[in-house]
Amino acid sequence: MPRIRKYYIEEVADKLGRMRPDERTEIERTLKAIDEEEARVLRLYAASMVTEENWRALWDEWQDKRQRLRGSLALLDQRCETYISDLDDGLNIIAKLGILYETLPFEDQQELLRNVVERVVLNPEGTVLRVDLLPPFGYLQDVSEKVSGRRGSASEKPAETETPGDVAGCSSGVLDCGQ
Repeated sequence: MPRIRKYYIEEVADKLGRMRPDERTEIERTLKAIDEEEARVLRLYAASMVTEENWRALWDEWQDKRQRLRGSLALLDQRCETYISDLDDGLNIIAKLGILYETLPFEDQQELLRNVVERVVLNPEGTVLRVDLLPPFGYLQDVSEKVSGRRGSASEKPAETETPGDVAGCSSGVLDCGQ
C-alpha cells in the first residue's frame, strides 16, 4: 500500500504539474512586496503627493492581488491532498470488497462483479487468460503491478502464443450465467 500511494502521488504531481520548492516562498515574497508598496504609497498620500482617487485605485488593485495570491497559497495546500484522499478512500473500498463479497448472496455477488470487472477473456478450454477491470480498479491494478515489479497493464502484456486453431473468447457481459 505505501508503494502504491507513493507511485500515485508521483503520478498526480506529474499530471498536475510539480510544485517548485520555492513556489510558496515566491508567493509569500510577492505578498510582502505588496505590503511594502502599500506602505510607501501611503506615506506619499500622507504627504499629499498622491491623490485620493489614485490611492483608492491602487488600494483596490492591491486587494485583488492579495486575494489571488492567498487563493494560490490555499490551492497549493489542497491540490494534491484532494487526490490523495480520493486514493485512500478507493483503497479502503477495495480492501472491504473482498470481505463484502463473501457475505453477499450469489445474485448480489454477480452485481458487485459487474461493477468491478469489464470483461473476462477465456481460451477455448475455459481457462481465464485475462480479467479487464473497470475504472478505478483497472488503474489500481496497473499501479500495483508496476510497484511490485510485475508487468504493466494488460495492454502492455505480450500476446499469448497461439496455434492456428486457438481462439480466445471474451465475455460480453460479466457473469450472465445463462440469464
